[in-house]
Amino acid sequence: MLSPRVLSMAPFLAVCLTVPVAFSLAAGEQGSRALELFPDSLISYVRNSKEKTLKHGMSLLDVSETGDRYIDSLTIEKVEREQYEKRHAGLAREALKFDPNADGKITERELRRRYTKQAVGAKSVGVDLDVNATVLRKINNFLVSYDFNGDRVVDGSDALAYADARIGLSDLADVLELQEVLNHDPDGDGRITAQELERMLSDLFDFYDKSGDATIDKTEYELVRRDAGIVEANKRNRPNYEQRQACNLPLPASQDQVVMLGTEVGEAISNIAVDGLDGLTTTGKLVIEPGAGPLYLYVTGWDSIIWQVEGAVHRISKMIVAPYKFRGENMGVIGVPTEKVHFLSAPGCFHAFNPGGKFAQDRAEYAMERKFRRELAPFISVRSFTHVSLPSGTVVSNWEDEGPGWPVRTAKTDEYLLKRGKSTSPLKDSPSAADPPPGVHQVDWYLFRAHFPNGVIDLTGEKVVTSGNAQPYDVLPSLAGIVQMSEQGKLEFADVGYHRIIGKLPRVPGGLRERWADFVMAKGVELPGGSPMSACIYKKRYRSAVQGWDLRCRYR
Repeated sequence: MLSPRVLSMAPFLAVCLTVPVAFSLAAGEQGSRALELFPDSLISYVRNSKEKTLKHGMSLLDVSETGDRYIDSLTIEKVEREQYEKRHAGLAREALKFDPNADGKITERELRRRYTKQAVGAKSVGVDLDVNATVLRKINNFLVSYDFNGDRVVDGSDALAYADARIGLSDLADVLELQEVLNHDPDGDGRITAQELERMLSDLFDFYDKSGDATIDKTEYELVRRDAGIVEANKRNRPNYEQRQACNLPLPASQDQVVMLGTEVGEAISNIAVDGLDGLTTTGKLVIEPGAGPLYLYVTGWDSIIWQVEGAVHRISKMIVAPYKFRGENMGVIGVPTEKVHFLSAPGCFHAFNPGGKFAQDRAEYAMERKFRRELAPFISVRSFTHVSLPSGTVVSNWEDEGPGWPVRTAKTDEYLLKRGKSTSPLKDSPSAADPPPGVHQVDWYLFRAHFPNGVIDLTGEKVVTSGNAQPYDVLPSLAGIVQMSEQGKLEFADVGYHRIIGKLPRVPGGLRERWADFVMAKGVELPGGSPMSACIYKKRYRSAVQGWDLRCRYR
């Protein structure tokens, strides 16, 4: 219950209390009522006196170069674009800051000259180093950071790519502060005036000034610091400008039950790709349980997933399908009418979440409850799934209880053992490694069945609603492609994670993880099509990489 002091606050607070608010707080902390009653961004402006708090907080109105003394959506949009373009240009300049002749590009020769001079200078004052090795290491480190297209020259296109990758929340802090304040518009007219902002700051100061002596003492300031820490943790999760523009999901109706599901992958590989033939598309089922009320589904995954929806599908009022925060894969849905499916075009709302990411889930809950203005049921988060029943959240998974291990070869017997943490067991004893098809090595068969226990699901003929382009794989992706090409005699197992290309390979299996497969080309074999993604293709093992965009391929 609120104290009499809080209930007697200014009219602004009375207006706020009429809005239903129930927010879960990130990082497992139970913050004060200030996080519910006031804009988060104002808490950092609280000082030890009301005069200083007002002076500092009113500076929010000075952030716009337009000179407006109010905050509305148009002002925020202008400021957001101004700050985004300014910071983006600054990051692009940062990538080219070592351009000695200002010609708009940094060549390997220029880097060698720069780092050789530094290394020789260090050696001359007694530093024990190998000049050539030091120079090569520094050149490679620089290129890893800034050379995005792999041509060993940093130019304007690399600078823009670097800026795109680096820009984020910290670059738009002022914009987010303004939006938080506007979200608490006292009279709901879509504009925060100077008088309204001053009242907010005054009421916020009074909230923390428990003694009523017009100062914030040491004990009272501890509460301010605690709440400011929670706000700062949530800020780090906020999207950048482009992502914010894509987070325009339709809101649930008042009668909708909101169900949030986060996962990494389905436990089967789809024979239909929705994110290109070079990517991995997995699949799994969502079973809608019988019931009376409508459901608003929000599903998100780390990889491209085709969600097969069945059961009481008529209960779904809207299905929101979101990609992972950084990559933005395309997704697909089967079984739900097209008009009910809404794909977010970019990963703009919050991190994908799973059981291993409790903090990401806390931040997601906080972000979505703020957006929906309601308290949500616990999020459903699973590492992988065969099918999930909704809204109960009952999960069926066919993963082995211990999860996939990693095969290792013993030096003495050439036998393969299965390592899980500190424990080992014979690989042949694992159910996932039993009876591989002809031409397929036991290690490859184990990795495929352990990570994708439901194998490959044939979705040919199904109507796939997708944000991308649904097309059949010519070569199955990931570990399924390793098995498929081995069966056809085009790949030969060499060691864990290494295969020889011994026949004409139409394309490299898409979506391979770094540890799963690198390739060595047999003499006279043509270079395969497609992208090896995080794998590498070598003429000889560990050297002469001829394909692979992963940095470890270029700078091995």
